[in-house]
Amino acid sequence: MIDSKAEQLYIQSRDLFSGIGDQLGLTQSVWALGEVYRKRKEYSKAEESYTQSRDLYPGTGNQVGFAQSIEGLRAVYRMLSEYSKAEESYIQSRDLYSRIGNQLGLAESVNALGDVYWMRNEYSKAEESYIQSRDLYSGIGNRLGFAQSVKALGDVYGMRDEYSKAEDSYIQSRDLYSGIGNRLGFAQSVKALGDVYRMRDEYSKAEESYIQSRDLYSGMGDQLGLANSLKGLGQLHSDRHEYAKAGESYLEAQQLYNRIGDRYSSANISWCLGVLHRQQAQYEEAGRLVREASTIYGELGLKERIADCDKVLDQIRRLTEKALTPGP
Repeated sequence: MIDSKAEQLYIQSRDLFSGIGDQLGLTQSVWALGEVYRKRKEYSKAEESYTQSRDLYPGTGNQVGFAQSIEGLRAVYRMLSEYSKAEESYIQSRDLYSRIGNQLGLAESVNALGDVYWMRNEYSKAEESYIQSRDLYSGIGNRLGFAQSVKALGDVYGMRDEYSKAEDSYIQSRDLYSGIGNRLGFAQSVKALGDVYRMRDEYSKAEESYIQSRDLYSGMGDQLGLANSLKGLGQLHSDRHEYAKAGESYLEAQQLYNRIGDRYSSANISWCLGVLHRQQAQYEEAGRLVREASTIYGELGLKERIADCDKVLDQIRRLTEKALTPGP
């Protein structure tokens, strides 16, 4: 209701400023409309308004307003996963902040570019951006931004299987977050360390990290982080062939994912449980769970994941046939 009234007021002011030739007032009203639409998740309308204000602001000489319009477009493109458009907006803001000497804005734009490259699996570009933002944040004494860039570098190294570099980055970010009292960043770094240790088969260290992150997330009431830590424990127990413990952790994680409406992660757990039952030669239950995951992936339009399920289901069928075939 409030948003509807705000929309009406901004439309009125837009038309009024347009009628009297007030370019700055017109531009600010158009930008404000973009804010209303973005909050209402009407992203096409928001994009239209932000684009219009972005194009109008240079004529007013208002660089702050121009930057705000780009920030709005960045947020919209991120929500729509339109990474090429997001990249273009981040480059625009990067160049603007560099030109006017705004080091914080420059660091944030460069860091955001790293996020775009990360999402597009362009890890070399992401690494370059995160290193640059890390150094910029360090130079202006922004400890939170510095920690975030270091953590992001760890994520890049982890994806490239450079686990020693990833470990170093996560330990550094963990200590940085601890130093500034950022519990969420600290928990995320600890969880990421668990992933690194599990990939290196250092199961005792991995378990210790997952348990610590689980307890941290639980204490903060962060259900997503708690679910992710439980999933990590499930994967760890599965790797150690501790199937009962693995199943217990997976089910706890799935309950949390269902509670917060994360269908994709819930489907991933069904997949993991299916594989777990396959490892124990419980083929009927394995097939049911993988089909359950496939159904959800289909509803989410994830064709590659459906194909993965089909491969596992084919393996289960062959294993079932082999188990039912009498020996010689």
